[in-house]
Amino acid sequence: MVRLWSEKTNEDTSILMHNFWKWITDVHYLIAQYLLQFWKDGLITGFLSMNKAEWILNIFQPARHGTFILRFSEPDLKMGEALEYTHVHLKAYALEIKERNVSLYNLPTSNFRKLGKYFEEKIALEDVPRWKHLIQKRRLKISPSIKGHIEDAISPGIAFVEELKKKRYMIEDLAGCFKQHEMYEGLDILHAKEEHDSVLSVSYFTFREIGLAFERSYTVQVDDGEEIPCWKYIIRWNEEFSVVREHEVNIGKSSRPGEKFLDIFNDCGFKLTDLIKTCKDLGLDGITHIIESSKHDAYLEKTIVNVDIGGARELEKKGLLDILKEKQKTVGNLLLRYLYLGKRTQTLQQLQEKYTNQT
Repeated sequence: MVRLWSEKTNEDTSILMHNFWKWITDVHYLIAQYLLQFWKDGLITGFLSMNKAEWILNIFQPARHGTFILRFSEPDLKMGEALEYTHVHLKAYALEIKERNVSLYNLPTSNFRKLGKYFEEKIALEDVPRWKHLIQKRRLKISPSIKGHIEDAISPGIAFVEELKKKRYMIEDLAGCFKQHEMYEGLDILHAKEEHDSVLSVSYFTFREIGLAFERSYTVQVDDGEEIPCWKYIIRWNEEFSVVREHEVNIGKSSRPGEKFLDIFNDCGFKLTDLIKTCKDLGLDGITHIIESSKHDAYLEKTIVNVDIGGARELEKKGLLDILKEKQKTVGNLLLRYLYLGKRTQTLQQLQEKYTNQT
């Protein structure tokens, strides 16, 4: 983490080592005086390079906007530059996820459906579902007849998201809406990552296109002369899909049998690669092309924001959690939401409750 180097290799290293140990001493003082319990409990990762912190945040799952690591500032200790005093600061490296301005239909199918369920949940104080709450708060121009259509839909939340799409709402617009109204869970759903090989990892648009292709665009004429949709032919053609075949009647009764087939295919443990292979074996090149053209995570951009928490002077005036709470408001974009603790995270609210109870 600490860079120790000299432009002249034959130069005396005494000043360099003095600077290094002075920095270490100041870090020790900061921990002992203001951060001891947090250090013992593993809240402060501390001695970690900026590159390593960035790498951890970029690969950490679930990828959530505002996940951050606490680490100490690292000095650039050069040979021959005496350091009379140091200003060691605690830094927060935070993951900022920005959404590209693309259609809501580019969301993975699993995310799109989770959003639907999220919008159907009621807001406790108002006793109305979130989709109704947002129509009122955002003053969305939705006619009474459209509201009635959403209300009567099998999945009102999904019907609402589809209506937002018709009104040219983009992923970035919806993310901004969640941030403005502090709907943290909705923001996390936008960023959730489905298993790459899952049937539900394809975009919602692609999922519907595949479903339509299975039930309408491609039919197969079997031996007895009957013409059947290709989803039915697939589950009869391959013995491996016998577990899916048990649901044939339910699939046929669905208003969207192609999509119902995909859901059951996924629920039975089959993967996207299984579907692609089957379509290729049957010469269904059109469906194969639809599947393989789907983009994964094409709407997310990840960047790292370095937030200064402060040193001894700041920590003497306020506690660490109070500073983090204050910084969360001032840095904007709902950063500093989830503190990285190795394989898990905790929210600032959870940490506040924990340490308040301890005192």
